[in-house]
Amino acid sequence: MLRLLVLLASLLVSCSSVDPDTYRTICGIVLDKRPNYNCDTVNITTADGYILQTFRFRDPTLHKSPRPVLLWHGLMDNCFSWVMNMPGQSLSYLLADQGYEVWLGNSRGTMYGRGHTGNLSAKDEAFWQFTWDQFASHDVPATVSHIRAASGADRVGYVGHSQGTIQMFAALSSGSIDARHIAFFGAMGPVIVASHQKDPIWDVFSSKMAIWLGRAADKKEFTLPLFLKSVVEAACLPIPRLCVDTIELFVGEAHGINKSRIEVMTAHEPGGTSTLNMAHWAQLIKPGLFRKYDYGKLNPQHYNGSHTPPLYNITAYPSSMVPTAILSGSADVLADQEDVQYLLDSLPPANDTVHHKIEGYGHMDFLWDVDAVHSVYRPILLPFINAHMPPPSFTL
Repeated sequence: MLRLLVLLASLLVSCSSVDPDTYRTICGIVLDKRPNYNCDTVNITTADGYILQTFRFRDPTLHKSPRPVLLWHGLMDNCFSWVMNMPGQSLSYLLADQGYEVWLGNSRGTMYGRGHTGNLSAKDEAFWQFTWDQFASHDVPATVSHIRAASGADRVGYVGHSQGTIQMFAALSSGSIDARHIAFFGAMGPVIVASHQKDPIWDVFSSKMAIWLGRAADKKEFTLPLFLKSVVEAACLPIPRLCVDTIELFVGEAHGINKSRIEVMTAHEPGGTSTLNMAHWAQLIKPGLFRKYDYGKLNPQHYNGSHTPPLYNITAYPSSMVPTAILSGSADVLADQEDVQYLLDSLPPANDTVHHKIEGYGHMDFLWDVDAVHSVYRPILLPFINAHMPPPSFTL
């Protein structure tokens, strides 16, 4: 009984000092850190009716001409990761502080992508019939198109992490997006195949679980992370390390994560996705091909009679038109160096394609590591962005 009372007391003490960002909206988080910013919530509708909640912010005193940069999250994530850390540690704030107009994109199925213009809702099986194929063919093109119209800019800069990279590689390789409308592409933790990934959880998903995932829950939402979220949140306040350990099961070691922000993270994560999307990711591991989702016996219904899903032609990627920076981590268990090298070898040669390997970096360190500003953003990514979309004034 005494131990129970001590635990309850510790929970009450912890709850009394909960970080206010736990309950804030994305714009609430941004404006708390930068009250001088303008921040808007923008609903963008895709061609097939999904409504994507997108966030735009900028410093109005520096915004002299349209220079929009779109940041896109990875698998089971959402745009929160771009504002999880403090302004001096986060790419999004650094860009806005240099006069860029920052847009935070969200994929369908995340907590910011559950609306639909038709009769579909997140309770319907039909709502969840998508994978990253649709992110590439619908979500990113619709967002880029909206940003160009809203900002008046002809070109949009793009930085993606993990799934945010595969959808842009797919979109540009397939022509879903006009390469003339993309000013640059920063690919952090890049993925087009994952044959050599070394995460034990994904090893399970890529074998018999891939078949189960494609059939599970009537092909609805992938609910395992939501279950884990409820379990982990119960222990996060008294034992923050447990949260980190659970996260690392799926993404590998997160070296520089700010443990004081764990309760904020668990309030805004995971982002949500479909079981079909998880199955598509398993197919990136086995058979390990950069191609559209394999529906098995139903392939002919989806691919004009073909029994095999079509490949994305990465050799058609417009390297000569879209300056591309590949940023990989030597300790990344999901975007393994062998798979990154396959990507590099597959891309058409271009003078503006560069690769930087960050020693010791894991998959999520590109977003979550508080030292990323010194290891990645200021020395590598910001100079690359400034070279291809110069801000009105900046200091490095």
